Amino acid sequence: MAEARTIFIVMRKDLVKGAHAAVAVMHKYRDDERVKEYVQDLDSMHKVVLETKNETSLLKMADNLRLKNIPFYLWTEQPENIPTCLATYLLWSTLERQPETVWKLFVKLTEVSEWSEVTDRDIVRVLRVFNNQFAFEYSIVALERVERIINICIERKLPISAVTFYNEWIRLHVARKNYHEAYRIKRNILSGTYGSEIKPDIYTYAALFNDPSAATSQDMARLIRDYEEMLDQGIEPNELQVKPLIRLAIKSGEFKLLEELLDSASIKPMKGIHSNTEARLLSTKARGYIALFDLDGAKQQIEKLLLSHISQKSMPLPWSPGYESGVAEIKVPLEHTQTREAFFVYVRSLYESVIRIHIIRRMIDEAYELMEEMRRTIYLPPTRMAYNWFIRYHSKRKQISKLHEIQDMMLQDGVAPDEYAYTKFINACMFQPKSRLLQKLIITAFNQGNVGPKPDQVATQTNADDTHVASKIENDPELYKAGLPAVPQHVVEFSSVHKIVFHPHDCLRFYNALFTESKGRIGNVNDIPIYYNVHIVNAVMRAYALLEKPKLVVREFYRYAYHQARQCPQGIPPEVPMNRKHLGHVFRMALEASSAIESPKQTDRIHSLMNQWQVWLPWQFDEAQPSEPN
Repeated sequence: MAEARTIFIVMRKDLVKGAHAAVAVMHKYRDDERVKEYVQDLDSMHKVVLETKNETSLLKMADNLRLKNIPFYLWTEQPENIPTCLATYLLWSTLERQPETVWKLFVKLTEVSEWSEVTDRDIVRVLRVFNNQFAFEYSIVALERVERIINICIERKLPISAVTFYNEWIRLHVARKNYHEAYRIKRNILSGTYGSEIKPDIYTYAALFNDPSAATSQDMARLIRDYEEMLDQGIEPNELQVKPLIRLAIKSGEFKLLEELLDSASIKPMKGIHSNTEARLLSTKARGYIALFDLDGAKQQIEKLLLSHISQKSMPLPWSPGYESGVAEIKVPLEHTQTREAFFVYVRSLYESVIRIHIIRRMIDEAYELMEEMRRTIYLPPTRMAYNWFIRYHSKRKQISKLHEIQDMMLQDGVAPDEYAYTKFINACMFQPKSRLLQKLIITAFNQGNVGPKPDQVATQTNADDTHVASKIENDPELYKAGLPAVPQHVVEFSSVHKIVFHPHDCLRFYNALFTESKGRIGNVNDIPIYYNVHIVNAVMRAYALLEKPKLVVREFYRYAYHQARQCPQGIPPEVPMNRKHLGHVFRMALEASSAIESPKQTDRIHSLMNQWQVWLPWQFDEAQPSEPN
């Protein structure tokens, strides 16, 4: 049992002396069997060194331990007669324990004669371990263990003198969505059924508010009633109540209530429990402002969040002696690296939410400024998703140079582009722009001296004449040569216009980068890049067709056909039914390229595969569709 017992040594911060108290408490209880067992294995003795501010707080802690009947030894330095530190008798400890270890210790405890010495505080420490495990992991096993622990305590009639036990019991029923039992326990606390000394506290209502399944207006109404009842009880709310209300208001779409919560008086964060409590409240409020699309409010909360104190060396110990009375400010060493990393990762998610709203509102310059500010303040690069938002914005506007910059930034940050990014990169170079975008591209290019003459017709052309650049111009097969997109007749009159609409070289540069990341050879038809779909194939074949390289067009067609045949050796590949129109253009370009290289054998193979996949050419597509019944 030595592994389950711990000596807590509490020292004054202004006088660091602890060895005397530890030796004294061991000598005082030297005849105890558990002490003998504890010292048998000298290499496995477990001690936790804590600190408190001064003599006053140390004496208050000693008084609190006496009230709780926890054995200890208070060392008084002589001849100065100054209390310097105290050491507790061997206590059951769940500090720095994994849930599985804590459970094994508890099971072992129930099987030995030491159960008579177990207090409700010991049980509360164990309950918190598993309730917190459920809060972070949603582990059903953790809930089952909480229920079993409570049942054992009830069966063995363990004396309960702390409301914390009932708070953890409420948390269990709320997690199981058993609200009737949770509120029954709360009513019993209010009525004094469990004893006159058991009074509801702020954690009683926090247990009711901490409902992971709450998401509706009915849940919001229930929590509002609890909030008002808490105020009637004279309990001042803190972030444990405000945070769940803000989250629930966001989930349930109660934006008017959300505004009231955010505009309400500032809530004092809990003191002496978590050093990052204020940061948690600020981050939740930032989420609320983001849900309201209030960018200024969100930025203000993020700035406060970055200024909030995140402890690097220690954190308060909520389950330590003296915690409930709030008289002791005990701290333990904290492995803070992961904690701070998690904090900055969360701040990054807030930044990126604000960046996304700026991009939606087409405030792209402000979005870039925020991204640079994020780099400076939290020293973390943007996520792949954030980069994809920028990629989507620039690809829709055919801003190819910006896409190259983003690709370089991603590679420098070690963020590999995914299938979405490469598809946007490649398609942005070759997709067919609509009239409004085409007019903007031509006017911009003319102002830069890239095309001529002055496109007055394009600037004054209305969408009524041409609703889409790809609209068909009848009896003009030259516009479809090599599978190139159709453009309006008045645009064709301008020289070099294709240079600002289509970017085959940039398309192939992105395609080569895709192969480089896949560690494949672009000249080998059997090498398939890690991200490969019909949209990429369509754009790459168009790029080769525009550069008048029919052999490479056929090569890319066979690469795609080989890829689909490998995934689906028999029948129609799953990607085909969803993309018949795109594949119609792919087959058309392949047929025209095989005709250009004068290869009837290749043409027959393409026709055979087209029949096997049931794909029609663009002008055959409407005729091939079944007519609707009368």
